[in-house]
Amino acid sequence: MTEFTPARAIALQLDQQDPLASYRKEFVIAEPDLIYLDGNSLGRLPKATVGRIQTAVTEEWGKTLIRGWNKGWWESPTRVGEKIASLVGATPGQVLVADSTSIN
Repeated sequence: MTEFTPARAIALQLDQQDPLASYRKEFVIAEPDLIYLDGNSLGRLPKATVGRIQTAVTEEWGKTLIRGWNKGWWESPTRVGEKIASLVGATPGQVLVADSTSIN
């Protein structure tokens, strides 16, 4: 078993070898030195999400108001379920995303 040696040089070397390091630029990082390990959080904000949320607020909520519920929201449990089905090896129509069986 290899002994772990906590040293900044080793950490920097491991960072250079990290195959996921390039994804860091995809997130809003206001405090680059902050190590963020909150397991009950959404985590750092993906930059791609900022524009999507702005659209949801200004267009889907701001302009369509209650009519927005008739534009795809009711199909969300099935639509998201189909995406999850492909990840878990289920066939179409087998996965549904909902609050609970009763609500669904």
